[in-house]
Amino acid sequence: ESIPAVVRRHDDAASLEVALIENMAREDLNPVEEARACAALVEELGLSREEVGIRVGRSRVAVSNLIRLLDLPDEALELIERGALTEGHGRALLLADDHGVRRTLARDAARARWSVRELESRARAAGVGSPRRRPRPRPTLHPDQAAAIELIADSLAAALGREVDVTPAKAAGYRVQITFDSLDDALDAARRLRVRAVTG
Repeated sequence: ESIPAVVRRHDDAASLEVALIENMAREDLNPVEEARACAALVEELGLSREEVGIRVGRSRVAVSNLIRLLDLPDEALELIERGALTEGHGRALLLADDHGVRRTLARDAARARWSVRELESRARAAGVGSPRRRPRPRPTLHPDQAAAIELIADSLAAALGREVDVTPAKAAGYRVQITFDSLDDALDAARRLRVRAVTG
């Protein structure tokens, strides 16, 4: 006896992509599991974060924020996996530069049940007065602002075909710096922007 069925054949990469995307669709995933699935789509399949976002129904910034959680120490990740800390707490921990400080703050936040805002404040304060290797360190960026800067830089680089440096402006907004090799190079970039402005 036989039944009608649809048989789908996938190569290894496609099978991995399907498995990871189906895994992301589960409702019981914690943020760390989501982060690892997104990172696998980027690192193992070579997808951009924007492409990952399209496949899993998230914005590019949301995907970037998830993957950035994997920079946290294992103890902090375990607390997030257990539900003792939220994704928001994890992003707040990233405001502290030192891995040991992140670990201590994660432990204290879980024990004292700090709010995300409280943890953000303490993470920022932990970086004040700490020794820096760089003579002119940049101010610590909130993960949302860092993700926005990355998005702006990637979008402009794709439009112009060259590297773009984006930094936060002192008052508000962002400062964009583009280096051109020649006048012709600069004019070519201007033409690209003009075409996009007309056709976009």
